[in-house]
Amino acid sequence: MNTKLIKIITLLFVFTSYFLYSSSEYLKLIKTIGDERENYTFFLINSSVLSENKDIFISDVKGHFVAKYNWNGKFIKKIGKKGKGPGDFLVPSLLNAVKNKVLVYDGGNKRIVEIDDDLENLKYYRMSKSPHFFSRKITDLKNGLFLGSITYNIYSKEVKERLRIFDKNGETIHKFFEYLPMKDTRNFSNPLSMMYLETVFSTDQNKEKLIISFNFPDNPVEFYIYTSKGKYINKFSFKIDKEYRFPKYRLQYPPKYPSESYYSVIDSLFIYKENYIFFIIQIGRKKKEVVKDEYMCYIVDKFGNLKHKFKLSDKFRFFYISEEGYLLGKNFDSDMEKLLIYQVNL
Repeated sequence: MNTKLIKIITLLFVFTSYFLYSSSEYLKLIKTIGDERENYTFFLINSSVLSENKDIFISDVKGHFVAKYNWNGKFIKKIGKKGKGPGDFLVPSLLNAVKNKVLVYDGGNKRIVEIDDDLENLKYYRMSKSPHFFSRKITDLKNGLFLGSITYNIYSKEVKERLRIFDKNGETIHKFFEYLPMKDTRNFSNPLSMMYLETVFSTDQNKEKLIISFNFPDNPVEFYIYTSKGKYINKFSFKIDKEYRFPKYRLQYPPKYPSESYYSVIDSLFIYKENYIFFIIQIGRKKKEVVKDEYMCYIVDKFGNLKHKFKLSDKFRFFYISEEGYLLGKNFDSDMEKLLIYQVNL
């Protein structure tokens, strides 16, 4: 092989590596909230949303409050304390901020709270018809409907209602995945293994399309596309180019860890400009010890074709993406609980 051809191949390799792994090209940090301890302290940020006029709302599940900041990061107001009465919360999660209203899922009290953008209570919707609790991930759809993943009871084998569309009273409108859409390769008859069936999902900005996958997926990872009414559209899969050994724990106490395992966790998933953006933690273990822990971002087109892939320097969880491409989340590796706002460039 001549020298000129070797140089061309080398340049192509360098260019391709940069194209796939340069996060700064596609995610740019533009703002943080929570650095100034004298203004306000966060205990455990659970979710955050951005209003139409760029006010920032943040929920804290350990402080049991919802706080409001303006776009410049100035603290405006907070509402809530631990309790069951009016104005109280018990593990709150923000759903959305639209038309001068903010929706909050008050999980511990099993109700949805509607407040205005000044954090004044407007309405309570008690989910009296729902016997379940929903996980940290819940989102609003059109026409007063919601999408939520039910917290799983490890002593039950019923999985048909793990993800469903429901109304403000907790009445089920639609159920997803009557049968598991994955291979039974992980000893799902073991109740402890059933915990890995937690769903991860998101909607587009118009609340018309859903994308659904699983926190602990098979390899290749499968993504399911539905309408907001629960009608199936299509699916696509994406193979992780790593050796894949899912951990099979034995049901005992303390849990018996596998001698060696490698698996992936989908932590955040979004639809943006007809692209799908998902963040995957790739974890390698030797018994309890984590020997490899990489946080990757994948961006694929509407057909499931890879457009960009890059590694992030830290572990993040993202909660929300706006129509303008503002991505709200936090960093698990930070010693201070704070909200991060990134700009997505696609």
